[in-house]
Amino acid sequence: MSRVLRRVRLGISAFLFGATLIGAIAVPVSAGAASKGLFKIGFVCSCTGAYASSLGVSSGAFNAWADYVNAHGGIDGRKVQIFVGDDANNPVTSISEAEKMISQDGVSILTDNSNVDSGWANYARSHKVPVVGLAGDTTAESSNPDFFPIGQT
Repeated sequence: MSRVLRRVRLGISAFLFGATLIGAIAVPVSAGAASKGLFKIGFVCSCTGAYASSLGVSSGAFNAWADYVNAHGGIDGRKVQIFVGDDANNPVTSISEAEKMISQDGVSILTDNSNVDSGWANYARSHKVPVVGLAGDTTAESSNPDFFPIGQT
């Protein structure tokens, strides 16, 4: 796949992710969940390592999305806070990053742009943390009911 095509795909994925995320969280937030305070989102990516040329820009795009959302009032009045965990395409690092975001940072949703997410998929599920995916091509995204890959939600 050409570099230009990868960047176009990433840009489209980031846009679709934002629309999917807003749709996924709008109902719970509007239905009476804590309407003020931070909306914490974890972003696990293989941003360095073997896939750096394709995925390295994704965390910047995600942070730009959060800045835009926050500049326009947040989501239902709640500011978005992003936690980025780069697993460098390493399964052990990926597990550690996802577990830290869930147990220490208190994220209420994870986003997945990792190629080694199967190690932490059940951990997220056991803590009732849904996962909205960008990669769309891993086993966890196609088999775990708490994963919502773009194009399949």
